[in-house]
Amino acid sequence: AVLIRAHSEGPPIQRALARRGVASVITGGRSVTESAAADQWRVLLAALSRPSDPGRARAATLTWFWGWSAARLSEASDDALADVQFRHDQWAGVLRDEGVSALVSRLRHDSPRRRVDKNSADRRLARRRGGLRQHHRATHHLKIECLVHSAP
Repeated sequence: AVLIRAHSEGPPIQRALARRGVASVITGGRSVTESAAADQWRVLLAALSRPSDPGRARAATLTWFWGWSAARLSEASDDALADVQFRHDQWAGVLRDEGVSALVSRLRHDSPRRRVDKNSADRRLARRRGGLRQHHRATHHLKIECLVHSAP
């Protein structure tokens, strides 16, 4: 087995193997960075990079992490959005000080979505935990803003 970082690396490696008489098959679909989960993480990381930005906070409430509906968001009070921003500030501190794995643990513990749909949210977080740990090792020195652009 040959494991690659990006799907685009597969065809050149496959051609090189074929030139040496080694049969190969490329499996897997699109890149993890093009998944719905990656989109959810990007929105959350953007909100964590600027917890005081109400637009980013509103966008994050519509992710799996918060689980708000558009109707709930449209009816949300300023106090409710301030609570979201406060939580984002706390989560940003966990990410900054303790890393991605600690953030995932914290999200599993106190994400409002967890109380609504524990099994589904836990499965999604668990699927991404390994990739997030690897991502943290590669990017632990970067600021949150950088993670938004390189998030899995």
